[in-house]
Amino acid sequence: MLLNPEHDFWKEAAPAVFKAKIQTSKGGFVVEARRDWAPIGTDRFYNLVRASFFDDSRFYRIRAGFIVQFGLPGNPETTQVWKDRAMPDDPVKQSNKRGFIAYTMTGPQTKTIQLYISTVGNSRLDAQGFIPYWSCTRRNGSSR
Repeated sequence: MLLNPEHDFWKEAAPAVFKAKIQTSKGGFVVEARRDWAPIGTDRFYNLVRASFFDDSRFYRIRAGFIVQFGLPGNPETTQVWKDRAMPDDPVKQSNKRGFIAYTMTGPQTKTIQLYISTVGNSRLDAQGFIPYWSCTRRNGSSR
């Protein structure tokens, strides 16, 4: 499935709201995804989660007081298949608040699989087209 991005599997729409638990070596957190914020990006994330795309993924870029980045799968062959599969942009409906997750990009229509979590308020990124898709919470339910 992961090596065939044209398969019908990838066309399933995400539920209106769903949660995905992310487990790390330092504990876990939950991503609450809301399709009404950004349906295109949320559908992709939903299907990547369903396909176990992020298993063996790592946080590979940490910029203190800014972001934590992840989204490259552990399998290099899977990365090769997905790294250039850009999707259309969703309109910006939220702001890059602390604990919000967005796709990385290099310009319009270039979002693929890499994501970042804002560790602080990053509203300055909104006008640049970095679209917040979801929020994450710690296991105890507090925003993070």
